[in-house]
Amino acid sequence: MCYYTQQNTSIEDLKRRFNAELDNEETYLQSDFINGFSHPNIPVILNSSPYLITTDYTWGLLPSWAKVIKFRKNTLNTRIESIDEKASFKNITHNRCLIIASAYYEWHWNDEKGKSKDKYQINSQDDEIFTFAGLYSSWTDPVTDEIKKHLHHGNHKSQ
Repeated sequence: MCYYTQQNTSIEDLKRRFNAELDNEETYLQSDFINGFSHPNIPVILNSSPYLITTDYTWGLLPSWAKVIKFRKNTLNTRIESIDEKASFKNITHNRCLIIASAYYEWHWNDEKGKSKDKYQINSQDDEIFTFAGLYSSWTDPVTDEIKKHLHHGNHKSQ
């Protein structure tokens, strides 16, 4: 769910809505269609810094023990029922964040195999800007020793 989002809110509206500052206006991503599988940097508010909107985190969480960056394709989101069972999220459930969006997209499959599908945009009628629950972590690339910041978007309870 929600691998595809929209974030087209102006910087000023974003700062006003969350009563927060933006860490880097030059890296603020605005787009009508954001593909989570491309692992973009998206605006988030960390529980450790509630008055700062940061653009430092990429979509797709990397646990500290991951050996390669490609692992993040497995951690774009998860279900609340299984979050405590998965090693990827076990030690970071206290690292919470809000992932900011103005809409998200779901697919309607027109056939059983999903070869034909239509994209539906879902947004809030009450407020143009909303958030998804998320988790975040830092990961050190074993090849370059570079510290990378990643996040994961929490899914709603399965039905």
